Amino acid sequence: MALLRPSLASLATIWLILVSNLISSTAAANYPLTNDSRCDCYMTNGSDTANFTRHAFFDFRELEQYQGTPALLGGFQEASTAMTTSDFFLSEQWASMWEIQTWTNIGTANTTMRRVNSRNNVYIEQNTDERPSSKTWLSLRTARQADFQSTAEIVSRNKTYQYISMRMLARTVGSPGGCTAMFTYHADDQNRVQEVDLEVLTKYPKDQVQCTNQPALDANGDLIPEATANVTLPNGLHWTDWAVYRLDWTPKQSTWYVNGEQLTNISFQTPHEASRIHLNAWSDAGNWTGKMDVNTEAHLQVQWWEILFNSTSPDMQRQSCRRLCSVDETPVTGQPVKISQGSRLVNRSATLGTLVNWIPGLVVLALLVV
Repeated sequence: MALLRPSLASLATIWLILVSNLISSTAAANYPLTNDSRCDCYMTNGSDTANFTRHAFFDFRELEQYQGTPALLGGFQEASTAMTTSDFFLSEQWASMWEIQTWTNIGTANTTMRRVNSRNNVYIEQNTDERPSSKTWLSLRTARQADFQSTAEIVSRNKTYQYISMRMLARTVGSPGGCTAMFTYHADDQNRVQEVDLEVLTKYPKDQVQCTNQPALDANGDLIPEATANVTLPNGLHWTDWAVYRLDWTPKQSTWYVNGEQLTNISFQTPHEASRIHLNAWSDAGNWTGKMDVNTEAHLQVQWWEILFNSTSPDMQRQSCRRLCSVDETPVTGQPVKISQGSRLVNRSATLGTLVNWIPGLVVLALLVV
């Protein structure tokens, strides 16, 4: 069979596509690095782009001086009153943002098992991977004891977050019956919950995660299909693999991504009230999580966590967006790049400018030979 020879037009078109892709990658790699003090706002990419006024980044990858995996505490009261596992959790870096929860479900109606959040389950763990990409990570642990569930939860000190884009390099490991999550939460009372969840339920297959605008159940306990989606991770990814999980909450919708690829979006009952931020690892032996076997554990492991946000707090308001930045286009995780200064786009590289100069000629060539 004779080989087909591509036309000049198709070659020109392919060349245009290649140049365009090269321009995009060159542009992303050549925005100048900056710092948060030189940014008025931050623009996100994706299907529902938004601008945010603040940025924060928490890096748990190089904390060897604080690493150590604490033994489980066998008593309910002992777990409830445990101290922090290292001085890192007393530092200004941590305490300016986070609180470790110690509440229990004692006195809560319709509980299936006693549950206690313990400081002992929040710790810096040494990276023991075969090919480690960091020295340490933050670990949140839940463990089934003989007669109670020991859990972990960290919560933002502020409850003024109103629309966010938060991301974490994370994975979940452990036994069936656990749940790990990153979510926003607002509730004037338990009948008026507003919540956006990204959850891993370890009873599910390892390629599935749950994305929800709560509440997901109606007054009769039946599932509200429009509120939640069980989503298959792309490209053969499992939740036991390290991946960048991203949750965007905007006035329009909630959108979930993994490694830059959109999983789903939900506009039904999108929250609108200022909220707190939570990360946790838990189980209650109920229908949602399932029941863990005695002496089994599940862990949320986080190498870094990042957030872009707007706030209802008066001291965090900004009126200007003159200096526009991005954390999506940066070559350095956690450090923004400057996209524009006023109405002027920031200069990139001479290479990019040279490529741009070729575009008009290539367009004319393509048109002439079609």
